[in-house]
Amino acid sequence: KLTLEKAMSYITDEELVEITPESIRLRKRWLDPNERKRQERKREAEREAKSVSHETTFAQDLREPAALEESLRQLGSSVARRLHKSGLVASTIAVKLRYAGFTTLSRQMTLAAPTDDEQEIQGVTLLLFHRVWKRRQAVRLLGVAARHLSAAVGQLRLWHDQKTP
Repeated sequence: KLTLEKAMSYITDEELVEITPESIRLRKRWLDPNERKRQERKREAEREAKSVSHETTFAQDLREPAALEESLRQLGSSVARRLHKSGLVASTIAVKLRYAGFTTLSRQMTLAAPTDDEQEIQGVTLLLFHRVWKRRQAVRLLGVAARHLSAAVGQLRLWHDQKTP
């Protein structure tokens, strides 16, 4: 027979305990299977992110340094905005590069201090890209990732897009 103490140890957020003089039963809070799925997705979305990333696959392979660099700047900006919006900073920045022949390379760098600064992320992104890219080789995909995330603490900038000298 299930005791009240034993029943309490089995309860999750999605369950309720029904106590009557004859029995103690666990009941699902959401009996509708669709509502249960929505609640599961909501809980999954609330789990802690391990990285923030953006990537793009080009409609046509690119070889021009200026076009590739501009794409990396945009990807870096997107990552920085998502970090800032989430109240996170990253200790590691990574670049992913896929050549036209589907060879995929990635490089990462651990920073001296965690950041969500757009210019810093863009600078590291470009540095890593130029370390790995074989000049004039056609690129199919580029990606930027921020890893080793933690909560942002310390002095806040007055404006998010504030440029550092």
